[in-house]
Amino acid sequence: MTRRNFDRATKVAIIKRSCARREDGQPNCERCGAIGIPLEVHHKDMDAMQIDKSRKLTADDGELLCEPCHDPITAVQRKQLAKAQAREARALGAVKPKSQLRSTPFPHRSRPHEGRPPVAGESEIARRFRDG
Repeated sequence: MTRRNFDRATKVAIIKRSCARREDGQPNCERCGAIGIPLEVHHKDMDAMQIDKSRKLTADDGELLCEPCHDPITAVQRKQLAKAQAREARALGAVKPKSQLRSTPFPHRSRPHEGRPPVAGESEIARRFRDG
């Protein structure tokens, strides 16, 4: 999953769109309208979740956001992406199961050599020791 970034011309188009919203022509946050603070270009749709990555990104795919608007959105998207990547890894078998597979146990025998005839010359204590 490689991330596609906006090229310079697309970033300029996004910033110009933001500037056109204000009479004084200053770039501003397209969500809250904040000016004078650092602004970042944000993917509207999470780029890592896009299936067709051959299509070139346009100005409609991004928006200009201030850090207070951008950070919470990005935090939510990171969690969604991590969850999607974990699901994909499980589906492909790249992750070991959390617990071992349970199967029916073999029948337990209390004394494996019970009823065996004694060896010639062996005492009762030696036979018990040998049989467990």
